[in-house]
Amino acid sequence: MKVNGPSRPSATYEPRGVVQSDESRSSNPGERVRLSGQAQALADARGPESVDAQKVARLRDSIQNGSFKIDLDRIVRAMLKEET
Repeated sequence: MKVNGPSRPSATYEPRGVVQSDESRSSNPGERVRLSGQAQALADARGPESVDAQKVARLRDSIQNGSFKIDLDRIVRAMLKEET
């Protein structure tokens, strides 16, 4: 399935369970989506989200200048740990 065009709403996550479309880009201003009970429980269990702005800036800079390295061994270990 392919979705293109300016009519695709841009949604943002809100921990309280309501996803609102970006009214400046949506063809349906004020459109809202409700999360299921299970999705809401998962969102609540995660707790508040915080963003480390300095870390984001460092990552963005390293990606842009080509110095960002992906540690495949670390990713595999984390994936295997999740399975157990």
